[in-house]
Amino acid sequence: MRRFLPLFGFLFLSHTLAPRADAQQAGTMALPLTHSEQAHTLGEVTKSERLTWMREQVRESRYGQKGLNNLFKNFEGNHFIDSDIPGVSKNLRFLSSPSASQAIGARRNLLFGTKLANDSRFKLVALDKPHTIWSKEQGRWLKTDQDQIFKVRQTGQSCWVEVKDVKPAGQRSDFQRIKQQIDNMAAENKRSGTLTAWVNRQETIPAIKDYAKQKGVPVYEKTKQAEFPRVLEDLKRRSLGETRMKFAGGALNSAIGILLLYTSGEALLADLKSNSDDFASRLKIGEHASLLVSGGASTAYSIAEIASRFTTTGSTLVGLGKWGGPTAFAGFIVAEGIGITLDVMHWEKMSEGQKSVAWIRHGSNALLIFVTFPGNPLSKNPWVAIPLLAAGGAGHVVAYLVEKYYAALEEEQKCQVRDYIYKAYGVSP
Repeated sequence: MRRFLPLFGFLFLSHTLAPRADAQQAGTMALPLTHSEQAHTLGEVTKSERLTWMREQVRESRYGQKGLNNLFKNFEGNHFIDSDIPGVSKNLRFLSSPSASQAIGARRNLLFGTKLANDSRFKLVALDKPHTIWSKEQGRWLKTDQDQIFKVRQTGQSCWVEVKDVKPAGQRSDFQRIKQQIDNMAAENKRSGTLTAWVNRQETIPAIKDYAKQKGVPVYEKTKQAEFPRVLEDLKRRSLGETRMKFAGGALNSAIGILLLYTSGEALLADLKSNSDDFASRLKIGEHASLLVSGGASTAYSIAEIASRFTTTGSTLVGLGKWGGPTAFAGFIVAEGIGITLDVMHWEKMSEGQKSVAWIRHGSNALLIFVTFPGNPLSKNPWVAIPLLAAGGAGHVVAYLVEKYYAALEEEQKCQVRDYIYKAYGVSP
């Protein structure tokens, strides 16, 4: 008897929690698990038995044997979908829901999910996945579900697609709920970089298309199951484009970080070797040390971003990605504050060359501060961030070279004066 207790406990919990976890739409009740379904969720059946169970779910639903043959093609060949994928078995059970809208939604989800499951370019992750999103506008967490969650295999990027069948009249009457859904998708894209798309089988009214365009969520209308591959192709194209741009941005940011490590490290060593110990000298040490920290943080952050696309993200990469950007930003702020203070103190005594270097460096730091500012939405746009990063990095290169040029010119002038004095007084060097 004792060995059956864990099984009885699991069945009890499954029966208790299933209605709450399987609620797909507001106002509808989830169907309780049968004994065979509980065995299915426990993984106690073979693949062949699972397929038999899936066919039974369709036969016993409102779609019957005709639906199994015509809609789901008996789950054979490239119409097979693995019931182990989260949400698949739930949607199969919803086919028998007393709510017509819930049953139709489950059918649509399964049909579109089958297209994904049999497309080698993508990996289907889940159907109807419960998700919680923070709403800045409402100041609270919002619960939603994600119709189709999958990944682009070539890039590893996640995608969230909502598949709908809403006529124009229904869109107008349900406009606020659709807007909220689009807001949720836009928020998830900003938070995690997940690609999103709102797909409708019917014609979509201009108000929804305009609102989605403002939020950066693509809308695909008049999209039946046969046209769904073009949506997937577009998502793959977008993913490849974004990944390449982010990779280029990460490589550029790494190069800038290495540049700052070299230039600021060289300047810091020179500061430490000098015998000066006044207030201005200590400020210079602080400025160059801050730039050194920013360079190191930028390099680490970029390497973590690039590496996370090729490896399983571990705690080290998560930490570098989380703190690298803010650390680089803080370093730039401190360095720029010290730099401005030093220039104000010595501006009247500075040569024209030194003033030029100061202006170039301040401008470069301003660009880098703007790009690394935490939460800046423009910095997430590679078409904006990459040119600004390139300009900021180029400015530091120019400032370094100009400073070296004037330092060499000044040293040459000192040598000429020294040689003149030696020659005038007949002194050998």
